[in-house]
Amino acid sequence: EYKKEFPSQGVGFQEVLSSIQKRKGKDVKWDSGKMFGFVFHPGDIRVYLRS
Repeated sequence: EYKKEFPSQGVGFQEVLSSIQKRKGKDVKWDSGKMFGFVFHPGDIRVYLRS
């Protein structure tokens, strides 16, 4: 079983910002057409009920 716990002490703003900026480099280049995704059709009854 996977269990994630909150740390006992928080981190500063600069550390959070730095972490976000490092991860941003791995973002998908969606604006240049480099995007992948799945499409799920919930079924005709759900489409009808939502319209």
